[in-house]
Amino acid sequence: MSDSLRKGAAGQTPTTPIQQHQTPGYAKFRKSPLDPACFDMEEGLQYVAAEVITDVKGKRGVPAQAVYLVDPCQVGQTPLKTATIIGAGSIVTGNLPVLAMLHANPYWHALNKGTFGTTTISNDPETPLASSGVHFVSLANTPMAFILDLREMKSSISIVMTSTGTSTIVVESSTDNFAASDVTIDSIATAASTVKFYSPTTVGGTTAVSPLSFRYLKITVGAAGGGFVSTVDVAIK
Repeated sequence: MSDSLRKGAAGQTPTTPIQQHQTPGYAKFRKSPLDPACFDMEEGLQYVAAEVITDVKGKRGVPAQAVYLVDPCQVGQTPLKTATIIGAGSIVTGNLPVLAMLHANPYWHALNKGTFGTTTISNDPETPLASSGVHFVSLANTPMAFILDLREMKSSISIVMTSTGTSTIVVESSTDNFAASDVTIDSIATAASTVKFYSPTTVGGTTAVSPLSFRYLKITVGAAGGGFVSTVDVAIK
């Protein structure tokens, strides 16, 4: 190998010498003695090296190649799935598909707004969010209900409600998206306006726990009465 390939910037010899005669080989995977469903390296490695190539102009580089990541602990998956960056929320319905995802998702802000009808609004329960917001105006004398997934959002919940009449607010939490679990955190009396703030240490008046301890949050704004409407803003982060 020529001296030009051995020397780094300003003609200095690299700290790590280049081996002229390297012995190729393989470090095999083996089943881990701690978990027979997983693998580790059969032999310990002392360093990680990258292949270096030189083009016709004498410029050096590292060749690019595709890499496919596979989690070998996908028990029951046949064949093993390669890892994906972002998965569609609709396929993350069980434990096994999750194992094939890196969950390197970007964290979004979700906003629901408009004139509220009669259907409970839910954000996507499979999308990790950095923050979530709700701004709705009710129909006349019509309640509003929101179910929000708090995954990754554990700092604060702010609720601001104003009404041309008066409305109640009920704050509920759940561990299973209200399939069976339903804990009433606060039941706030009817008023023309209500402001409520929760932090991880703020507990409810009905049940003395913070709604930020739970995965799912439900906020119900009662009907304003007569021909009156209510406006609600909810901010979560």
